[in-house]
Amino acid sequence: MAMIKLGVVMLLFGLPLLGCPSGEKGSSIGAEGPEQTHLPQIRVNLPPPPSFQKEHAPERYTDSSYSVYGLKKNIATTLSKQVRVKGFLRELYECPVCPKGATCKACDKPHFWLADRASGPKQEALLVSDYPKLDPQTKKKISFEVGASYYVMGTFSKSSPTGFSNSEGLLVFSEAKRVTEE
Repeated sequence: MAMIKLGVVMLLFGLPLLGCPSGEKGSSIGAEGPEQTHLPQIRVNLPPPPSFQKEHAPERYTDSSYSVYGLKKNIATTLSKQVRVKGFLRELYECPVCPKGATCKACDKPHFWLADRASGPKQEALLVSDYPKLDPQTKKKISFEVGASYYVMGTFSKSSPTGFSNSEGLLVFSEAKRVTEE
């Protein structure tokens, strides 16, 4: 058994030493001597390797608001804190209209998803829960536009008072303001 292991080690470490002598260009075919055929040196020209680094929004913007990425990345310091997040409204849940005379299931509480990009994947977005249907000051219906950019203020938490939960965190809504300058 020890002989087999020694043979494997010699094979693994000895093979690289059998390559071309240093300084020799190209490879050769046949026995050494005048009849030996020399092959031209091959130059490999490959493109640079791709970057597997995922591009993210900055953790914080110059106006000190968090990105969705930054808020989740800093969960240890942002959890249970009042925060301001800047992002695009990715998806808005609205209770489906129940046809007259039909029995429909109860609707979920109002919520939406905020992402760092307008077309960002939902699995990277931030759940924003518990926003009121009416603005407490104006008593008018709060309306959001999917794809628009917003500042959303609220408490970053893993669960909301109305039963939403997310292990990566969610934002319990306090207020929102549409971003006007871009």
